[in-house]
Amino acid sequence: MLKPRGYFFMELDKWAIRSLSIEYQTQKLKAVLKTYQVVDKHGKAQLQMDNHLYNYLVIITYMMKSIQPSTSWPARLVEHILALTVQQQQAMGFPVNWIESLFWKDFSASK
Repeated sequence: MLKPRGYFFMELDKWAIRSLSIEYQTQKLKAVLKTYQVVDKHGKAQLQMDNHLYNYLVIITYMMKSIQPSTSWPARLVEHILALTVQQQQAMGFPVNWIESLFWKDFSASK
């Protein structure tokens, strides 16, 4: 079926908006992940992701919201984490005042 000439441009605009949204979400995600610098065998500094549970929970939360935006899983996760002591949170790799970051604030406000 022959589509109107403007259809291609409408689809291109949708793709551009979706790409910008994904890029913004990726930057937002990278800002939340905890990393540290390591030096590789060539003497070049690189960022490496911290392997505490916190980073995995950030990625799982991001994926859950991407796949099913109406899920309540992130809000329930935040509720469970807030029930823990600060020492327990830090042992899992949660930074101090983690709930104040834009990434987590969205989920704590939706409760």
